[in-house]
Amino acid sequence: RRFGGRGDSGRWESRWLTKRLDCQLHDALAFAANALPAWCTQLPRAFPFLFSLQSRLGLLHCTAFGSSHALYRFQEVKIASYRSKQAEHWRAAQQRLARAREQQDIDGISRASDDIDDIERRIYSKRIGAIASDLARVSRDKILDNARQLMHYHAGCKHLLEVQFHREDGFGSGVTQHFYEAVSVALQRREVSQRWRLWIPDAHGHDYQADPEGPFKYLVNAEGLFPLPLP
Repeated sequence: RRFGGRGDSGRWESRWLTKRLDCQLHDALAFAANALPAWCTQLPRAFPFLFSLQSRLGLLHCTAFGSSHALYRFQEVKIASYRSKQAEHWRAAQQRLARAREQQDIDGISRASDDIDDIERRIYSKRIGAIASDLARVSRDKILDNARQLMHYHAGCKHLLEVQFHREDGFGSGVTQHFYEAVSVALQRREVSQRWRLWIPDAHGHDYQADPEGPFKYLVNAEGLFPLPLP
């Protein structure tokens, strides 16, 4: 916050401005055509404390990554809302299908399956389209080198990035998330931190020197990791 002390985070927020910004961000045509009013970007940039964090995050998603990402996020938010409304009907249909299978009721299985397909079809009909994505293959043995090359070549691309590990079949959002988790774990290795001067060391340096492959090969700090100051 630019004004106010700790504990008064909402003191400077304007509910009226936040509501007006949220209304503009719900107009898919406006941000897809890059036709948002100038104040929607100028005011939050100059006076961020006047808007809620949620609204500023929404503005970031709608303007920072291109119209395709903005429309994709807008679509997924709408689909998630519609899916939550249909959750009770979907669970009921799943329960009917499970009971029909237990009772070996062919007609019941058919009706329950049709109900589930109908719900999924209505959800799918809310989609505008899929965002373009790039699939990259990386090696677990060279995770940091591959990650550095991947970020270098893909940084200027507007496509969604998906990752697949070499000689493994799985791919998708779960595997991509696991890739980022593997990179974050690798960056916590003490030898990596010493080589690249990344983090402030903890109190287990001597234990690591005694056993480099022991339990202290990763930096451990109860208060979190903090980057080393620039020399």
